Amino acid sequence: MCASNAVVIPHITPFDVEEDINTGDSVQLNCHVSKGDKPLKITWNFHGEELSSHMGITTTKIGDRSSILTITSVMAAHSGNYTCMAQNAAGTASYTAMVHVNGTHTANFLHGLSFHRDNIQS
Repeated sequence: MCASNAVVIPHITPFDVEEDINTGDSVQLNCHVSKGDKPLKITWNFHGEELSSHMGITTTKIGDRSSILTITSVMAAHSGNYTCMAQNAAGTASYTAMVHVNGTHTANFLHGLSFHRDNIQS
């Protein structure tokens, strides 16, 4: 048996969000995929919907393994779950962090890490 065709599922390094976020602050989330074979597709979701650059939010790919989500001026509407998803031929990994803007009624922090292995055909 030859293991050279094995593909490694992505692994996202857990990231945190500052606890004290106020309206007008800047927030940056850094998603780094420390393991996993290339090519990698890295995307961001907000409450389950794929994010592009809107609502004052930008996403920037840094090299092959990182993506940065930046909110230049936080508003109450930015409170919620932000999920980084990394996908390759082996499967998908995701990590979710909660952004809580002071003065909103959302739970303070929620972190979650999940993996999904896709069917691999030889």
